[in-house]
Amino acid sequence: MLVDESADAELAAMRNLAAARFRLENSRGPETVREVLAALSAWLADPAQAELRRSLRLWLREGFLQTRLPEVAFPELIKRK
Repeated sequence: MLVDESADAELAAMRNLAAARFRLENSRGPETVREVLAALSAWLADPAQAELRRSLRLWLREGFLQTRLPEVAFPELIKRK
């Protein structure tokens, strides 16, 4: 399956980690990032996904968002108990 990395509406309709990453990488502001975070939160809510959630949270907080949107706070990335 080929995916058009720049087609945000098409990517948003996919329940797919690769599509979510493309949306993040192409995001122009915090609104899209928040949409993707909400989708990821719903997709990865299962306790079996705890390690993947932790890894994604770390990558987002310590890597991606530090370089892309360092001035924007994302409270949804605070670890929940």
